[in-house]
Amino acid sequence: MADMASFFQNPFIIVVLTALAVVLLLVGFVASKILLNQRLADRRVATVADNLAQIGDTVIRLHLSLETIGERLREIEKKTGGLAEGFDQSRQELADLAQNFSGDKQVSRAIELARNGAAANELTLATGIGQDEAEAIVKFHGPTKS
Repeated sequence: MADMASFFQNPFIIVVLTALAVVLLLVGFVASKILLNQRLADRRVATVADNLAQIGDTVIRLHLSLETIGERLREIEKKTGGLAEGFDQSRQELADLAQNFSGDKQVSRAIELARNGAAANELTLATGIGQDEAEAIVKFHGPTKS
């Protein structure tokens, strides 16, 4: 045992054992720091995975919403297509009515002019109606010859 006591009293052995203890302490600190960083990284990875799952769910909901909107737009296009055709038809009918009204107005004016004694060529110039139509108006609506 005396040899053991002298062995541990040797300054070189004390330095070596102290260095070994310091190295073991440093290895322990480094290992604990590595484990702490690993836990933090695991938490961050879990957070990122949760965020990606939420983003995936949001993308799926957005896709479904866009499909629904697309279907509604197609329905609206079908309805407005029919409205456009009806609108064009109504526009044509209105133009025809306006033209007929204008023509009726010109004929009424020509009849009035004929009753006041205007000749067929005067009716044609004043109202823009055809010569045959003006002659017929003068014949039937002109002043009566006694």
